[in-house]
Amino acid sequence: MRIGIKGFRVCQRRCGIKKKCTRGGSVFKLVIVEDEDHIRHSLERLIPWNEIGFQGVGAFSDGSDALEYLRENPSDAVLSDIRMARMSGLEMIRCLHEIHPHVKVVI
Repeated sequence: MRIGIKGFRVCQRRCGIKKKCTRGGSVFKLVIVEDEDHIRHSLERLIPWNEIGFQGVGAFSDGSDALEYLRENPSDAVLSDIRMARMSGLEMIRCLHEIHPHVKVVI
């Protein structure tokens, strides 16, 4: 299930990625994958992603849902849990790196 992230608009002026934001810097697209609702929502809301150079583009409760999204919408970074119901974070990362090897992952 895809869960929207509100208010994530970000700049990182010294990065090598050429995605322009409204402030004239560059942004890193971030996907969050966490099966526990309260943790996922806390990651979305409590970390000031916009101040550290990220734009939240999606949050998912399962690795298979995130992988399906990432196949069509490549991201720059993924923040993932390891143990999830249908597909673990490690399995998702293996599959993701086969189709998009440039994506950076934090688990």
